[in-house]
Parts: sequence; C-alpha cells; structure tokens
Amino acid sequence: MRTWSLALIAPFVLLTGCKSNTFTDRSARLELPPPPASADASPRKGGGKKGETIDREQQIIDNFRAIDATARHGMTPRQYRDSIIWRVIAKDDDSFYTFVREVRSDRALMNMSADGAVIFLNGLAAVTGTAGEKAALAVLSGGVLAGKGSVDRQLFNQETMTALLARMKAARLAALVPIKRGLTLSADAYPLEQALVDMRGYAAAGSLLATIEAITTDAGRTAEKAENEIEVEARGVAFIDSLDQRDAVSKRVVALKGKQLTFLAIRMDGSIASAPEVVRQRLDRFDSLNYRYTDPDIALGYLTRWLADDAGAGGSEWQEAVTAAEKVTP
Repeated sequence: MRTWSLALIAPFVLLTGCKSNTFTDRSARLELPPPPASADASPRKGGGKKGETIDREQQIIDNFRAIDATARHGMTPRQYRDSIIWRVIAKDDDSFYTFVREVRSDRALMNMSADGAVIFLNGLAAVTGTAGEKAALAVLSGGVLAGKGSVDRQLFNQETMTALLARMKAARLAALVPIKRGLTLSADAYPLEQALVDMRGYAAAGSLLATIEAITTDAGRTAEKAENEIEVEARGVAFIDSLDQRDAVSKRVVALKGKQLTFLAIRMDGSIASAPEVVRQRLDRFDSLNYRYTDPDIALGYLTRWLADDAGAGGSEWQEAVTAAEKVTP
C-alpha cells in the first residue's frame, strides 16, 4: 500500500468512526400549535421564528379573551384553554420522546460506526506489507477507539444516560401536576396565560441541561439537610438547654428598628469568629456582601438566623450588645 493511499483512507475512516461523536441537547422552547381560530382570522406578521412564536401565543390569548365565541370555534374559554393545553402537552411529549430515541440511537450508531472502522483498519493492517504501514493503521485504529471512549465517558455512558433520562421524566411529571390541577378549575381561576407559563416549565424539564442543573440543586439541598442533621446531633443537650435564652434575646432583636439593627450587626461582627464553622458558612451564604451593616432588614435576618443556629449565642455578650443597640436612635 502506498503512503498516499493511507492519506486518503485516514480522513474517511476517522469521519466514519467518529461521525456520531456529537450531541445536541433538546430545545426547551415551548412549541405552540396553530390556534383553533376562525378560518378568516388573519395571522400576525412576525420577525422570524421567535417573532412567529410570540405572535402565535398572542393570537391564542386574544382568542381566549375574545367576547365573540367565533374566535374559539364556539368553544367556551375553559374548553378553548383545555384544548390548547392538551395539544401543547401532546406536541411536547412527541418532541421529548423523539429526543429520547435519538439519544439512544446516537449512542448505538456511534458504537457501530467506531467498531466497524476498527475492524476495517485491523483487517487492512493484516494484508498490508510494510511495518510502517501496519504501524500507521494501528495508530488510526487506536485513535478511533480513543474517540469513541472519550465521548462515551463524557456523555453516553449507559448508566449515566439512563439515570439522566429517568430524572428528566420525573421532572416532567412533577411539572405536569400544577397544569392538571389547573385544568380542573374555571378559566378565571386558571387562565390560559398562567397555563402557558406552567407549560414552559414542563417543556424546560425535558432538556439535559435543566436536568443536570436540577440534580446539582438536589445534591446541594441533600448536603445541607445532612449538614443540619449532623449539626443537631453534635449540638445535643447544649443546644436545647440554650433555646430559652436565645429565644429571649431574639425577641429583643426583633423589636429593634432601623439603625439599631445595623448597629447591633456591626457590634457583633467580631464575635462571629467564635460561632461554629457551619453557622459561619450559613450566615456567609445569607449575606456574603455584608449588606447587614447598612440594611436593617438584612441585619435582622442575619442576627435572628445566628441566634437560631448557634447554641453559644444569646449569652451575656449578646445581651449587652442588644442593650446598647436599644439606646440608639432608630
């Protein structure tokens, strides 16, 4: 085999082996069906797909709000709302399950393409004469396998993708609950505008990006819950015994106003270092930019959270600081 032949084979095989190593997430945009309006209703002019979507939604809402029922083909507002929402749900479900099939077929196609390319290269190496050509074909074969493995690890790992799709389906079911509940209500209690907002959440739940963000949020909430439980276990009797004292100080703090609160926040600033680390972290998340020094509402939230979470709070240092704050002109 000539060197120039390898130069022609290499791009073709690499493209064949890696042609499915790409992935496009599902669009979370709500796709609306044409409104069941009267035949003589003239569509609004839009500026491209986005404009058309906005105008279609506005036309649907106009028909819903129209006094003349002919704009709704004689349907009541509730019947019209229900008709639109069920059609949107059906359309989005079709889009979602098409996406699921494509995700699974893309992975299968990637595997078949890469495996076929490797078999071809290995077979070609078996009948090729020179050691240099055999080495070149081995490099190409290794490159295809590496590309396949990289994409498989990054996105199409079977277990990971199955878990993501299951989470997406669960999120869509959860997003469907307020919609179905709303459809049991009158058109005034659950207007079409609110239903369309809820439908956007339903559509957004069917994208991998939204699912990954939701999983990250779930993980954060789980970690925070576990953190709280561990803290409660660690604080034990001391935390319970100090509850009345902290509650008494908290009531005095809540009675403060304006500058009294910001004064107390500044006065207690040096004492935060003695609070448990988990309390400091939680308070820092609440006011990481130190707005409590100038904003009374944020100061109140910061101080009451501190008293609620810290078993060591509410002692003489707190009582003296609150007494001083009470003397400040609000």
